[in-house]
Amino acid sequence: MLRALNESDGDARNQAHTVRQRIAELLRESELTAHEISRRASVAERDVAEHLRHLEHSLLHSGERLQVLAPHCVKCDFAFDHREKHGRPSRCPRCKSERVSKARFSVVPHSRPA
Repeated sequence: MLRALNESDGDARNQAHTVRQRIAELLRESELTAHEISRRASVAERDVAEHLRHLEHSLLHSGERLQVLAPHCVKCDFAFDHREKHGRPSRCPRCKSERVSKARFSVVPHSRPA
């Protein structure tokens, strides 16, 4: 009971939604990395990729989609465009550098093909 009295309104509001609902709300507002999602949604960073995988499927039913700005190699600029995993690649397949940027995620309206 004492803890409930000390919670801010934001914390109480966040607990009213599921983790994936909180992540979807955050990604509708701005483009975020997995680390930023973990901090703002209060979830472990290692679990974010799994939540994003599930969120990607559920968004299709609401007319939205998960947009992924692919990571790229900082050294040779290789882009991981066709990567299906949402986790960060460990190194570049072209130059073997471990300096790989973080993927960025957002939720956007689903565009239908013409």
